[in-house]
Amino acid sequence: YHGATGDIDGAWHLLEMIPPDKLSNYSAELLLKIELDRKRPEALALARRTDCFDLRNGRHWQYLAQAEEQAGQLEAARAAWEKAVFYYPDDAALMEAATAFAAKYSDPALAQAITESGKVYGRSDR
Repeated sequence: YHGATGDIDGAWHLLEMIPPDKLSNYSAELLLKIELDRKRPEALALARRTDCFDLRNGRHWQYLAQAEEQAGQLEAARAAWEKAVFYYPDDAALMEAATAFAAKYSDPALAQAITESGKVYGRSDR
């Protein structure tokens, strides 16, 4: 409710009260998004957890990539972007962010993965 109504502080405070071992995929994803937006150092540790996320969730991999990039871990960010592209190749915003990362860091392997996923989903713009 708090997140949906724009009360990000309220959402963050509620999510912070959830014991770490009780975070669901959705609550962990929302908490991670808030922590990334606020550039909190806790975002990286949360993003690296595998116990509370559905590992087929491309958004999780996108947020992990962003957290790794914020931490200066570019190789780990690249690997996370590849998983994000694999799991959510039909998400235009995710693919745009992956493309921007690949261009920013001159990453031909990621650019190729993006191109290949575009072929699978019939996109001619990638």
